[in-house]
Amino acid sequence: MSPGARVLPVGFRLGPETVPQPVVGTVRLGWKRLGLGLDEALVWDLAHGVPGDDPLAGAERLLAHAAAAGVADPSAVVEGLLARSLLVRVPPTGQDPATLEALAHRLRARPLLVGIGSGSAPGTTALGVPGWPVLELPDVAANRWDDTAVLADLWAAAEFSLVREDGPDAPPPTHDRLLAAVAVVVDDLPLLLAHHCAYLDLARP
Repeated sequence: MSPGARVLPVGFRLGPETVPQPVVGTVRLGWKRLGLGLDEALVWDLAHGVPGDDPLAGAERLLAHAAAAGVADPSAVVEGLLARSLLVRVPPTGQDPATLEALAHRLRARPLLVGIGSGSAPGTTALGVPGWPVLELPDVAANRWDDTAVLADLWAAAEFSLVREDGPDAPPPTHDRLLAAVAVVVDDLPLLLAHHCAYLDLARP
């Protein structure tokens, strides 16, 4: 795994199941339900982030947390989950733009919580449910998240963020500027995933 690459979880956790066979955990990915073994469930959960971690920390942090949790071969488990599309590898900012673009067309973000009004700090918006704020974001990031949560994929979310910035009558942005906007949208995701404000899913299930 390239240094600085991040790994993000994909799918919505449903918990253990007994039919058609016992599994420790299940993740809904698009229209599929995929079972997880014990080590897979631990790694998938840890991929959401651990309190106190840098939300943009690389995959090395995930491997360290998995090893500390007792996973014997964290790298093999991560690779297995990547192969099943239950994790995605995000290249470091500015590297491998083709992979970033493909990821942005492949994935969308789905909301689990909503904006509930102004945060405690000026210029922020709180996400959560009424009476239970979970996360405060700068207003510009909260607006970006509102768009990301309703659009077809992360690429469309990046396009719309530039429409917000430039106005609807501005000329179309360059491809490089769109890629930069995708990087910003993707950089928003770890904090949202860690606080369970959202989950990633396949754009075309």
